[in-house]
Amino acid sequence: MNFEQAMKSFNVLGQNVRLKLMLRLVEKGDEGLCPCDMLEELNIANSSLSFHLKELESSGLVTKEKKGQYIFYYAKCNVLKQLGEFLLEKCPTCDSL
Repeated sequence: MNFEQAMKSFNVLGQNVRLKLMLRLVEKGDEGLCPCDMLEELNIANSSLSFHLKELESSGLVTKEKKGQYIFYYAKCNVLKQLGEFLLEKCPTCDSL
């Protein structure tokens, strides 16, 4: 991951609702989450949820898949791992962790 990609990802995750969404998607793993379930948990308007999911998706942090009449969103854990590695790659003491 390069600096620009990391900056974009951190910028997207720096928003309260998007960080909460990301954490829920990570918790759900391969099960994913349907927006209808996210609306109930976050108590936000559908238009607001759509905006935040679009931001997460356009930054490459989540992906979506249509299953029947529903769309499920999933965290792209490989990208999150790269983001963590980006932070730690120059740390002289991180190898000992």
